[in-house]
Amino acid sequence: MALPLIAVSAGDPAGIGYELTVRCVCDPGFAGRARFVVYGAADVLREAVCRWGGGSEVDSVDVSSLKWGGFTPGEAAAACGRCAYDGLSAAARDVLAGRADALVTAPTNKFAVNLAGIPFTGHTERLAELCRCQDYVMMQSAGTLRMVFVTCHVPLADVSRLATRSE
Repeated sequence: MALPLIAVSAGDPAGIGYELTVRCVCDPGFAGRARFVVYGAADVLREAVCRWGGGSEVDSVDVSSLKWGGFTPGEAAAACGRCAYDGLSAAARDVLAGRADALVTAPTNKFAVNLAGIPFTGHTERLAELCRCQDYVMMQSAGTLRMVFVTCHVPLADVSRLATRSE
């Protein structure tokens, strides 16, 4: 039986996305349980693997010409936002097309994506858009706890106006 192929969007190169991605996909605990392909900037990913991957090989899909020294860590930048958005979109499209079995996403700076001129409120909304889904929710889980949000990515001051009661 073939191992499941997990598409991983590496997130924002200027944030913690690439470090988290590399540390996870190179974790020996996943060996023999799944295969991973990382979507992001190949040059940035190579450097991240050197720093945090322990000499592992990482399969990837290059979605950006962004270079390791082409941004400032911790600083929002349009190029990093575009890279994160393109990685998320390409990974999701491959899952939808059956080229991967599941999607895992790393942190993305919404502000950086907006700096790239892309109206982006979050992963949930982008995935719903790619799936052409109008009715969706965000769910988080831990252990046996499952939680679905009443609202998603809106200011707290707007929650009472947006929450409705269904009978």
